[in-house]
Amino acid sequence: MKRLTLILLLLWAFSWGCSLEEQDRNAVFYQEKSAEEWIEMLADENGWNRTAATLALEDMGSDAVPQLLKAFHRKDTPGRHKILNILYQLGPEAKEAVSTLDTLIEDGNEAECDRFLALRTLQRMGAGAKASIPSLVGLIQDENEPE
Repeated sequence: MKRLTLILLLLWAFSWGCSLEEQDRNAVFYQEKSAEEWIEMLADENGWNRTAATLALEDMGSDAVPQLLKAFHRKDTPGRHKILNILYQLGPEAKEAVSTLDTLIEDGNEAECDRFLALRTLQRMGAGAKASIPSLVGLIQDENEPE
């Protein structure tokens, strides 16, 4: 009888925990701030704030892409690498960023890690990145590019 009671208690606790998790999954916390505010938080000193901003922008999906691109084009944006990472996470949802990523890849003055992440983002976009094929082929044939 004690085992049965313990098993039922554990099942109840597990189902209660799952229902809380489902509530969290359905919460739309990113609507607390605008995309611009979340983007500014990418440079926050507090790591938890940076993480919350990253998750919020990823949850916004393609709706955040125009603001992410606007911020990315500002050279003084400290979160440029984080913006690239968010675009990577969005994958096909970030297809609006293809021309920006192409420009970044072709610019030999950009950080190598940013150029690599831009390439990976295009790869993750799949068919949505078809427009970048000519510039990528050009890079392969460019003898000035490092191997």
